[in-house]
Amino acid sequence: MTRRAGLPAWVWTFGLALLLAACGRDEQAGAVHGKAADAADAGPAFTVLATSDLRDAQPLEDMVRKATGVNLKFRFGGTMESTEAVLTGQAKADAAWFANAKYLLSDAQGQSRVKLQEKIMLSPIAVGVSESAAKTLGWADPAVAAKVGWKQVTQAARDGRLNYALSNPATSNQGFMALMGVVAAAGQKSEALTAADVDRGAVADFLKGYKLPGDNSTYLSEQFVIQQGVKVNAFINYEGWLLGLNQSGKLREKLVLIYPNEGVATADYPFMLLDEARRADYLKVAEYLKGEEAQLWLARQTLRRPIKPEFAAKVENILPREGMRVELPFSPDRGLADGLIAAYLNEFRRPIASTFVLDTSGSMEG
Repeated sequence: MTRRAGLPAWVWTFGLALLLAACGRDEQAGAVHGKAADAADAGPAFTVLATSDLRDAQPLEDMVRKATGVNLKFRFGGTMESTEAVLTGQAKADAAWFANAKYLLSDAQGQSRVKLQEKIMLSPIAVGVSESAAKTLGWADPAVAAKVGWKQVTQAARDGRLNYALSNPATSNQGFMALMGVVAAAGQKSEALTAADVDRGAVADFLKGYKLPGDNSTYLSEQFVIQQGVKVNAFINYEGWLLGLNQSGKLREKLVLIYPNEGVATADYPFMLLDEARRADYLKVAEYLKGEEAQLWLARQTLRRPIKPEFAAKVENILPREGMRVELPFSPDRGLADGLIAAYLNEFRRPIASTFVLDTSGSMEG
């Protein structure tokens, strides 16, 4: 470009700056418009009511949209409370994705709400014990750890040697299934439990070690990093979350994973269609989630186990072999579930805090 004679250099410089800024604004506007167009092209949102445990899988929203064209959107909540929302028809979602759906599908009303389901991945519940605590308890040796059960975990909690973090048993699957493990071990039953099998003393002993409560794994993981070695020395959660903490580099000391030998409760993450009108979109998403790309991403990024053996073989180097144990017996008895949750809420749960106010103003004098 040639400069016209008579105009100072600063005029040309200023004009060029304005031109470049305008081009930049046009490019930014184009990018924003492009994203909006992509979202519009994806169609109406396919809303999934998901367990809060799946927050780490939220990048799947973009992955699914790009692979299938379905505009997947997660809404998170606790497994137990979300199960109740589906049962009562209050889910307000096209699909649900929970840690498990055993109680939902053992109910006739739940069966009528769920049109289709596909299990997506696996993650057993484990007791992650800080290395120093595992040594003190005598559980550091893998051969010994393999023999540790819910009974030993309960005894250590009762004696004050195991202080743990755990999601709220009234709202989360992992918290509830931990209580079920304690009940099964105390009752020494290999078949389905009933409300009559609940050993309230064993549950009370186990809950003596419950020092760090919370409503979801994300919050508890953050708090455990802060409180490890101070308030707690163990974390009861899904294997994937515990392995992730070990790899994060944030812990004061790594966790030794104990898979209770009486049996474990394994989350199989069923993806369930609730709205029959969205069947076509559901099938696209389910097919993608069970495919190699999503299965290997979930295994490598969230450390959950692929549902298909051929994919599991490709990531066996990052997942412990001892994780998949005998499954705890499942009881379809809603009386057992409701009674155990009620007992926790009404008898065993400790108040979060108590506040006492001393009135010295004289206003209460007679």
